[in-house]
Amino acid sequence: LGEILEYRNRWDEAGEAFKQGIALSPRYATGHQWYSYHLMDRNRWDEAIREMERARELDPLSLVIVVSLAIAYDAANRPAEATPLYDQAQALHPEHPLTLVFLVTHYLILGRIDSAAAMHHRLRIAAGADSVAAAEIERRWRDPGLRRAALHEIMVKGPYAETGVVLAGTLDGDEAAISYLAALMKSPRREVVNKEILICFLGPRLRANPRVWDILAQYGYPRPEEKR
Repeated sequence: LGEILEYRNRWDEAGEAFKQGIALSPRYATGHQWYSYHLMDRNRWDEAIREMERARELDPLSLVIVVSLAIAYDAANRPAEATPLYDQAQALHPEHPLTLVFLVTHYLILGRIDSAAAMHHRLRIAAGADSVAAAEIERRWRDPGLRRAALHEIMVKGPYAETGVVLAGTLDGDEAAISYLAALMKSPRREVVNKEILICFLGPRLRANPRVWDILAQYGYPRPEEKR
């Protein structure tokens, strides 16, 4: 019910629905997990992290929950706490695309572009790309003169076009990240953007920028003034 209400932009009612579900089944990890996603969408990160931590306490071997908590820490600018969770995720399922895509952005947040390039290679293979194409895009990531061409490649046909927001910001700062986000909205790839993943790829500074919320509103996110 909470998800249905979100799609109808009835955010306060959605939050109440998630809380009612948790009250009925407080030890159901998925209930805490999805309420956490709801809180992320509403830019309430401290609460979101607490809910995802509770979900992990209840189901410590769920790959999705482990990775979701890791990316929540990254999104809250707490990458040191995310690192051991990514280690656990790789132990659970080393080549799962969900693990790989978030490791790409984790390494970018840490400024480790070469490590991100290697992880993006693995992501491409996991997503079905041939090894030659994956090696070529990795080469572009590693070459400072070709990284912006790699960024264009991500938007046009790479898996998880959302990762380009983080790469653009790493290379050229917040303005570049905002420009990429705006261009992504105008591209055909907007149809395959994952709303929950996208919000996680924006750090605290971008989420504090009103221009970013102008773009996010087109994805159905509630604007800050609508979160009361």
